Amino acid sequence: MLEVFGEIVAETKKGRTVSPQDYFVDGLLYCGKCRTPRQTRVTAMGIVHEPYVPCVCERAREEQEKRERDEIERRLKIAEIRSKCFIDRKLTEWTFANDNHKGDTAVIDSIYQYALHFDRMSKDGKGLLLFGAQ
Repeated sequence: MLEVFGEIVAETKKGRTVSPQDYFVDGLLYCGKCRTPRQTRVTAMGIVHEPYVPCVCERAREEQEKRERDEIERRLKIAEIRSKCFIDRKLTEWTFANDNHKGDTAVIDSIYQYALHFDRMSKDGKGLLLFGAQ
């Protein structure tokens, strides 16, 4: 068990670099940018270990990177769905901003309101069915 814990602590050190601004307090590394610990002390089975931990600015960077990855995945999913729904590529350019305002404005406004509140509509199980000549 102690060997496994030691391997985990060693794994925390991989890829970690010490910046010239970083500094030590009581033998533990602190971030020179956000002034929060980059190391902590943990006692396991009577042995003190000092694994690396993400400082505040590192956690913020990791969270930002995750948000960016999630956004890329979301956009890829949207592109995939659009490619299945809109066989004619010209249809992907049809947006409310590109509306020529020549149709029934009450219908267009209803569709816009549905799209604007789609999360709530979807949650409430409400859909929208469009039909007609074209």
